[in-house]
Amino acid sequence: ISPRYSFSQEELDNYQPTIYTRDDWGACEPLPDIDRIEYDRMDKLSYLVLHHTGQIKGIGTNPPVWTIQDSQMNSGKHSDIAYTTVFAKDGQIYEGRPWNVMGSALCPSKESKADKRRNGNLINGNTSLNYGVLNFCLIGDFTFEQPTDRQVKSLLFYIKLKMPEFSNISCRNIFGHKDYNMIAERRGLPPTR
Repeated sequence: ISPRYSFSQEELDNYQPTIYTRDDWGACEPLPDIDRIEYDRMDKLSYLVLHHTGQIKGIGTNPPVWTIQDSQMNSGKHSDIAYTTVFAKDGQIYEGRPWNVMGSALCPSKESKADKRRNGNLINGNTSLNYGVLNFCLIGDFTFEQPTDRQVKSLLFYIKLKMPEFSNISCRNIFGHKDYNMIAERRGLPPTR
C-alpha cells in the first residue's frame, strides 16, 4: 500500500464496510459458457490480482457494479462479471463471480480453452493465466486518480477477512493486472499481450 495511505491499527480494526452479495446488488445470472471452469477445492486458488475499472465508455470512472457486469457480459468476452469482488469508491464491497468459478479478468489462453473443450474440464491449470486467480477490482481509473481511503480500508478489511480461507495466497502472490506476466513466467507461458 502506498505511503499516501496511513491508517492506525485502531482505525482499521474498527472499520466495518458493507458487503453486498450477488443477490443484494441484483446480479444477473451468468450466461451459458462452455469454457466455465469450477474449482473443486479452494486450495487451488494461489494468486490475487488487483484491477481497476478504468473508463467505461458512456459511464465514466464511477459505475455501479451491475453496470460493470452488464458491460462485460455484453462485450461477448465474459459470461459473468469478470471479478470475484468489487470495491466501490465509498468503500462498499460487492461480491462478484463466485469464488469457486475461474475468473476471466486476465487473458484466457487458446490452450486452456482447447483443453476444456477437448476434455470437458481444464486438465492442466497452468495453461491459463486465470486459473487459481482471485480477481479483486477497485472502481476508478488509477491512471488519473488514486483509490479512495475507504476503498483501501475496505480492501485491507476484506483481505484480512477472507484470506485465511485461501492459505495458498501469500503476499508474494498478490499482483496488479499489468503484472500478470509474472504469473505467466511462473507457469512457463508466453506473454499474451
